[in-house]
Amino acid sequence: MARKHCNNPSLSPSTVSSSFSPETRLLVNGGNHPSHSTYFKKLSERIYILQHEIAALKACQNTISPIHRLPPEVLCKIFLNVQAEEDSTEYVPWLSVTHICQHWRAVALGCTSLWTNVSFCEPELTYLTIERSGKAPLYVRYFDECCFGRSFCRPLRTVLSETSRLHTVELDLAGDLVQKSLPPSLAGAPLLEELSIIANMDSFTLPRKFFEGGAPRLRRLSLSECKFSWTAIPFSATITHLKLDSYDGEARPPAQVFVDSFTQMPFLKSLHLSGFLPSIQRGIPSSSFPAASTASHLQDLRVVDAMEYLPAFSNLVRAPNIHSASFVIMEYGTDLDVTAFRHLASGVASSWRENQGAISRVKKLKVGDRTPFGVWFYNDDKHSTSQPHLSLSHLNYWARFPVEAHFPTLHEDFDISLLQELAFTISPSLTLDLIAATFGRLPKLREISVDGSVKMPDLLKLLSFSTELAPEAVWASAPTDALPPVNFPALSSIKCRAMDFEDESATRRKNISTLVSTIKARSQCHPIKRLSLRCCKNFSEAEKGILSSGVPGLHVDWDGQKVT
Repeated sequence: MARKHCNNPSLSPSTVSSSFSPETRLLVNGGNHPSHSTYFKKLSERIYILQHEIAALKACQNTISPIHRLPPEVLCKIFLNVQAEEDSTEYVPWLSVTHICQHWRAVALGCTSLWTNVSFCEPELTYLTIERSGKAPLYVRYFDECCFGRSFCRPLRTVLSETSRLHTVELDLAGDLVQKSLPPSLAGAPLLEELSIIANMDSFTLPRKFFEGGAPRLRRLSLSECKFSWTAIPFSATITHLKLDSYDGEARPPAQVFVDSFTQMPFLKSLHLSGFLPSIQRGIPSSSFPAASTASHLQDLRVVDAMEYLPAFSNLVRAPNIHSASFVIMEYGTDLDVTAFRHLASGVASSWRENQGAISRVKKLKVGDRTPFGVWFYNDDKHSTSQPHLSLSHLNYWARFPVEAHFPTLHEDFDISLLQELAFTISPSLTLDLIAATFGRLPKLREISVDGSVKMPDLLKLLSFSTELAPEAVWASAPTDALPPVNFPALSSIKCRAMDFEDESATRRKNISTLVSTIKARSQCHPIKRLSLRCCKNFSEAEKGILSSGVPGLHVDWDGQKVT
């Protein structure tokens, strides 16, 4: 039987270019082939060859482009900058640079620094980053909430087993993942400088020998929501930032051990402690305390503990260069003992005074029975911050501060004679009368901040001219009889948050009208130039217009929120 040949239709002469290679022209012009499949196979083979030729030609073309002539180390630096801008361990869009061209991919795969931030986007990618990072130091940041329920137990255990390469480890783990992933010891971790573990598991206890024989370069250490012994912590001269949380208070060190720990950390700059202060019985003479350790480099302090323990820090550690000190009361009740609070407040103030070498002049003060007791000082302007330099607060928002117990002797702890800014909330015990009696005649007070605890009529009464003023304060820097008969004679700015201008229209108009007349009357002594309103109820553009037109020169800074 005769074999059937495949007659392929030839293309028009205009389609077949003379520049085609003979092999291509032969296929394009058609011809007799044993079968369609044979012809298709030859076409495919030719296309494959041409595609490789094109790829080779494009690669040669790329080599003469300006960006292709960049040295590999420069290109690698560019890739690292792209990676740094993303600042993410969950997604790695910077990987697209490895798919641009062969040269970029070769440079990226050969740049070990590009793979040192271990990715937990996909388990396979985690293993790839470990492999491609070579022998470079590893930066491990694992946050359980960002893994979308996928298990990274094995990849995490693999990367943490590379102890000789670990530089930074930040773990926020849930469930029993911490037990399955952490190595029993950091022995052989000569490069580790930062370690942070949040176990989210009260029953988890850090391995007893976890720090033995390792981490000689550790600078930052943070341990939270897990159990560990104070004596197991590697206190050393390399530690500059330390955060230790033990809310059950079961691992408190003896006072002498506590003091000795600070001697071993001469360059400590930041300290956050929760539930670790030693127990010191109230009333025992200071001569019975161990000699206090001096933390000369300590700048940032936050201590969270029960009120009976908080004074221990001031008795055992001196910090002459402290910039910010926060003492947080952790009590289960809602009302604090007045005597204990007064003792603590004075102790905190005394400690600050002893550390600074003199009583400090207060520039800004925040007080309230349910808000932090915050103090900003004049002598720390170079470290100006939105956070107070010294604060006393409570973990339980509903706990009531008996702050009024501290007012009668406030001047003994702080120099408030040149106070410029005051923020306060009022309560049945912390009244406007007490505020006026304590701060009303201060000659430099230029700004007050109030919240919804202050009713508008009461605020207007406080700001009005009156012959019934508080007696001269014993700490006043100058006689107050020269001051005009008004509270806060130097006031130029008022800040109100969540204040209610009243829903009933007649009452609201009366409040606005009285506010206008009160501010205008104060212009006789010292004009109020700025009124800031944030989240205030029953205030609108109309009320803003009345205030602005009624008091020339007054800047009404309203956030535009119409709260009802």
